Amino acid sequence: MFQSLLPRRPTPSPRPNPTRAPKRELEAVLADKRSDKALILLAQLETLEPLAARWPHKRGDVLRVLGRGQEAFLAYAQAVRLYVNLGQTNRAMAMARTAIAAVSDASRLIAQLDPATASIFDAVSGSTAVALPCVL
Repeated sequence: MFQSLLPRRPTPSPRPNPTRAPKRELEAVLADKRSDKALILLAQLETLEPLAARWPHKRGDVLRVLGRGQEAFLAYAQAVRLYVNLGQTNRAMAMARTAIAAVSDASRLIAQLDPATASIFDAVSGSTAVALPCVL
């Protein structure tokens, strides 16, 4: 009844999603197996969503297919840190196993990681059940 007396506010239009176009393009590029373009789009998505673990995860997958194991390992290590920070410890552990499998010299690369991330990899490679630290 009194609704008509209230001033009408315009309905806000939805904010544009800056990741929508790159995500769609990434799907098409991955389907076409255009790895070079996929890496560019993944870098863009990592910039737009720096806390999303899926982008370094996918970048690691693309690099692994390209035979660039060391770069894949580093991308996976970044995803491990992000998964832990998101509280997704099972995914972090699985990603660490994938990273170790991506290279033959994993122990050398693990030694180059920051101590908190290296401890995650040590926990996985040692098959010990430990609480994973939050790594920022």
